[in-house]
Amino acid sequence: MKKLWFFLCFVLILSAGGCSKKFGELLGQIQSAADSASGDDYGFEVTAVKYEKPVSYHNSYLGFSYTVPRGWWLYDLNAENFSEDPEETADPTGLDIIYQDDGEYIDLISFANLQFSRLDNHLGFDIRAETVDGIDILADYMEYFSDFMLEPTETATYEFIDSSRVNIGVDAYEQRIFGVKNNDGAEYNLLTLTRPVNEGYFLTIMVSYWPSKKNAEAAIIDAVLKGL
Repeated sequence: MKKLWFFLCFVLILSAGGCSKKFGELLGQIQSAADSASGDDYGFEVTAVKYEKPVSYHNSYLGFSYTVPRGWWLYDLNAENFSEDPEETADPTGLDIIYQDDGEYIDLISFANLQFSRLDNHLGFDIRAETVDGIDILADYMEYFSDFMLEPTETATYEFIDSSRVNIGVDAYEQRIFGVKNNDGAEYNLLTLTRPVNEGYFLTIMVSYWPSKKNAEAAIIDAVLKGL
């Protein structure tokens, strides 16, 4: 179902319940590639595909579309959930929905502005949506989401940096920024943008970036605005 290591990890983590935190942790593993002399890169980065033209993807069931610009790099696409043909994702019976004990999960796409995460200006995007049983409004979901993100794991600790509401195009998103420190000392940030979409799902655009990148948050918002 998932061809790259990045998504194979999801199969292992979903049985533990919940995926919001692990989602960010996997992005962190992308982003924590050391800026070393050897220049080691992840396999999915090496095999990434460069967009020769802008490509628009759609999930009509969720009511969400996104256009990845020319020159960016595709890490992985769940074509069952995110298609260039809007009609292909209108019927939920044809989607690759992961059913968890406490809700449902739909992964869409992962991509980046640059191929390799060791580069200073790298922005790693991942887009997905989920439901959580008993949570129907955005405020409750964000409380759940933030609490879950701040729980430490065996490999990293998380800290809250900032929260705000931002308008991007015609939609309002809840923005959260987290700082992550891996046990090996690597540090990176995660910026998340979340809003409700159709059928009770909450969609999150999560972006990993190096804290040293100047004006990273503004660059991310600008990129999302152009993609929506």
